[in-house]
Amino acid sequence: MGPLDPPISPNDAYVSTGALPPVEQVRTLVADAHDRFANVEQGQVS
Repeated sequence: MGPLDPPISPNDAYVSTGALPPVEQVRTLVADAHDRFANVEQGQVS
């Protein structure tokens, strides 16, 4: 899996229902996203 490939199946994606996910889930998702994309060097600063 490359860094830009979807990390989860669309069936497992979080869908907002108006309530925020638990704090620990957010921390985990942000940390996972950082780990996944920290080394991606393509693109430009806006």
